[in-house]
Amino acid sequence: MPIKNNAERWGSVSIGLHWLTFLLIVGLGTVGLIMTDLPTSPFKIQVYTLHKSFGLTVFALSLLRVFWRLLTGVPKPEPNSPRWQNSLATVTHGALNALLLAIPLSGWLFNSAAGFPLKWFGLFALPKLSGFNPGLKAFARDMHETLFYVLAALVLIHAAAALYHHYRLRDRVLARMLPMMTLLLVLPGVSSAADWTMQPGSTLGFSASYQGEVFQGRFGKFTPQIRFDPAKLADSRFEVRIALASASTNNQERDELLVGEDFFASAKLPEARYSASKFRALGGHRFAADGTLSLRGVNKPVTLTFTWTPGAKPVLAGEATLKRLDFGVGSGDWTDTGLIPNEVKVTTRLVLAPAS
Repeated sequence: MPIKNNAERWGSVSIGLHWLTFLLIVGLGTVGLIMTDLPTSPFKIQVYTLHKSFGLTVFALSLLRVFWRLLTGVPKPEPNSPRWQNSLATVTHGALNALLLAIPLSGWLFNSAAGFPLKWFGLFALPKLSGFNPGLKAFARDMHETLFYVLAALVLIHAAAALYHHYRLRDRVLARMLPMMTLLLVLPGVSSAADWTMQPGSTLGFSASYQGEVFQGRFGKFTPQIRFDPAKLADSRFEVRIALASASTNNQERDELLVGEDFFASAKLPEARYSASKFRALGGHRFAADGTLSLRGVNKPVTLTFTWTPGAKPVLAGEATLKRLDFGVGSGDWTDTGLIPNEVKVTTRLVLAPAS
């Protein structure tokens, strides 16, 4: 498991901070709900003191989480996830992080306005945020309690959404925030289809025609991530990243035009991406992957039909037909389908080996 976050999953630091914060919040919330009813005694004072210290720990961890998130970035949204869903997730995460900072601060303010000292596990004292102020004390106490209930509601919604993604949509939203051992032993919905790596001899090509004459092309650089098992289609997924500047048709003038602004615009948008997580069996060794192609900033559904030849090094051979004008490929005078038809055929042959 990587230490830093990457495009595919959260790193070990983020995962550790996430679950440690969660456990602290559950403990603090439970203690906070019952400690006010304790009889006044040295034990009650000790409980309050520990509650404050653990609350300050959550504050520090939350600052660290925000800093680490800004430093290392976050995983990309799941392929095919709706934009509104990604936007809602971003807003929810932002609200959760804001609450994890605001709740300890409101408790700190309440403690200061009440005139009590504040020490972190008895090791060092923290400065007061205000002097003794009964009115501010009441406001901060109410704010501390209200914000906690808002946090509890958001945490429940957040957890329900993660479980929905895991068990209903069967994607990696929850899995990529879990330690690998938990992922393997606890959650039965986690993908168990085999992972494969591309081997020499793999190709990704395309064919079109110009004024009725067919020409062939290929992409010299592409990176597939393949998880596939014919018996576990629900757990399978494809993701292919394509370096558009690597397109070649063995014709220099045509190749320069192809990667230029009117067609692939590879200088501005260097990569195309195909992602699929929905698969259908078509009979025999034939299958269909219903995915999304992202090209020139446009996302459109594209179905890849393919055959799967099993063996020590399985072969995946597939093809798809897409409409270039849907993606803005061929602008200006090149929109004329009399010169270049709208439909372009894409073919691939992947020689695979089990991922280590």
